[in-house]
Amino acid sequence: MKILLAVDGSKSSTQTASWIAKHSALFAAPLEIVLFHAGQRLMRTVEIRLGRSETASYYASMSKYAFAAARRVLKRAGIAFDEVFEVGSDAAELIARAAVQKRCDLVLMGSRGHGRIRQALLGSIAAKVIARSTVPVLVAR
Repeated sequence: MKILLAVDGSKSSTQTASWIAKHSALFAAPLEIVLFHAGQRLMRTVEIRLGRSETASYYASMSKYAFAAARRVLKRAGIAFDEVFEVGSDAAELIARAAVQKRCDLVLMGSRGHGRIRQALLGSIAAKVIARSTVPVLVAR
């Protein structure tokens, strides 16, 4: 089974990585994990002002942070994985598209657990992925 594990460096995504490490036997072997981070694109004017090198350095440090905890959890559990980092303005769309492009059987992601008012105002990436994905989505909480 191939699982896209969406991570952002949050406690929620680390807990989700821990969950998959603990319950990996539930999934058909061989288990393939794609760690995926959808980075928020900087405004174009900021990218221009920073220049290509600094912009690339910013995105590299963002992805390093996003993957760090989940990488440690999966390595400790002996689970092999690939890392994919994409930048865009719509994280939910990037996650849904990557799941199809990588031919994943499941999208697994954490829920940060924002309150109802904050979720209504900001929206939920998990809810948007569920709405847009053609691949089944499991949200861990």
